[in-house]
Order: sequence, then structure tokens, then C-alpha cells
Amino acid sequence: MTDQVKTSGAVTESIQKLIGDAWRAHRQGQHETALNIFRQVLSLENNNVDALYGLGLVLKNSGDTAHARETFSKLQEMLKELQSQEDAGAPGRYYMLNNMVRQQLRQLG
Repeated sequence: MTDQVKTSGAVTESIQKLIGDAWRAHRQGQHETALNIFRQVLSLENNNVDALYGLGLVLKNSGDTAHARETFSKLQEMLKELQSQEDAGAPGRYYMLNNMVRQQLRQLG
């Protein structure tokens, strides 16, 4: 059991590092690098909301609006479920992220 926890923690740390690397590449205008890293994260953890949001932004900024819209729509569906698990009296992370996704979808038309 301890090894599982250590492995899980190491994987989580590795994924968080990859997400940080992807955001850094995105901020530096290295869209292809960011795209590849976000996709790598999603190959390890296909429902990672941070990687999906980042992927959607990179696709949007690269002009691939159809895939950006598809990515944001998938994320929005996931967030509806996650948001329902949050305390209704104290909206949290998923509520805020869902608002950001809705804004992106509106901008994409």
C-alpha cells in the first residue's frame, strides 16, 4: 500500500511538473511544445482538467478553433459533474473553471 501511495504521489508530481512546463511554453509562445506537453499529460491522465483547459487555449491561440471548441465542450461536460460535487453555498475551483470555459466557448462562437 505504501508503494502505491508513493507511486501515485510521484505520478501526480510528474504531471504537475509537465503542466507547469506546458504553461511556461505557452506563455513563451512555444505553442507546438505546449500542445505536445498537454497531450502527453492527457495520455497519462485523460480527464485532467488543467491539461484540457490548457490544450483548449493553445488550440484556440493556434487558430484551430474547431478542436478548441471540441476540447472546451468536453471539459465543460466534465466540470458540470465535478461542480455538482462542490458545496453549493461555497462555489470553488470547478465553478470558476467552468465560468472560464463558458467564456472561451462564447469567444469561439
